Amino acid sequence: MQASPGTTNALSYPYMAFVVPGLACMCYGSQNYGKRFRAASFYILSSVWCLLVLLQGDRRLVLQAILTIVGVLAVIKPETLRLKARTLIVVAAAYCLFIVFGYARSSISSIATGETSTSQAISEVNDQMSSDWLTPEHSEFAGPYLSLLMAVSGHSENLNGATYYESFLTVLPRFMYPGQKPELLTHEFDRQMHRGGGAISGWGYNPVAEAYVNFGVAGVSVIFVLWTLYFLAIREIRTWGDWGLLLSAALLSEAVNANRIDFRNVYWETTYFIAGITVATVLKAIISKLWNDTPSEHLFCIPQIADVR
Repeated sequence: MQASPGTTNALSYPYMAFVVPGLACMCYGSQNYGKRFRAASFYILSSVWCLLVLLQGDRRLVLQAILTIVGVLAVIKPETLRLKARTLIVVAAAYCLFIVFGYARSSISSIATGETSTSQAISEVNDQMSSDWLTPEHSEFAGPYLSLLMAVSGHSENLNGATYYESFLTVLPRFMYPGQKPELLTHEFDRQMHRGGGAISGWGYNPVAEAYVNFGVAGVSVIFVLWTLYFLAIREIRTWGDWGLLLSAALLSEAVNANRIDFRNVYWETTYFIAGITVATVLKAIISKLWNDTPSEHLFCIPQIADVR
């Protein structure tokens, strides 16, 4: 996972280069000529993996996994993703469950270590449960919204783009980076919001807040334009054959971060996704050549997809 402030021994973000691109490749490969067993195995194993991730308290990675799979299926099997009444009901139910889980996930470690029994944890959650949990200020939107309020109220001097241009070399591993990496803007906000003991957890940081502290009001307009161009680029990239389809599916997962992650994290993950999909494509080309299999441009034995614009 990403290292918390003050943590030195932690797995750094490059693992995302394997997780999200890997899910995109496996989803793509599972649709090989309609073999249902392969597809069913992928969905079952992916669901088990998502459950394990949830038990670690990470909802963001689960959402990114779901969006990546949706990005692949939206091109290969668009008929399965048509909006229906039951689809909206499932989305609403999932939102409510994610909100409840957000309040309950702090009990998971206590149950795992034996400090609290499962029945006690459920009882505590039931006692605290309220309809207010579903409102934006008490849900997943609270952190990014608070970061925007603090940026506006505590803003005194523009950073003049420092959090953006200082991020370009931070994608390098620590042993290759010249000096100490600048602190993430979101970590400063996490410390300001933290109360009580225990580890400092992530609150999320609104990209609009980051744009404001860098360039003032002008930055707010620019950030919306940049995010729009980002998603338009994803739409264009998915027409670039198999490599483009897989990359666009991986990049679609960044929709989770449009409201709650600073530029450096988006930049890191975008770079890692491009690297991960490229490595997978190269490996497939090498294996296909060695095994005298299908042409390398037909990644995972899927027929070439026509322009889907």
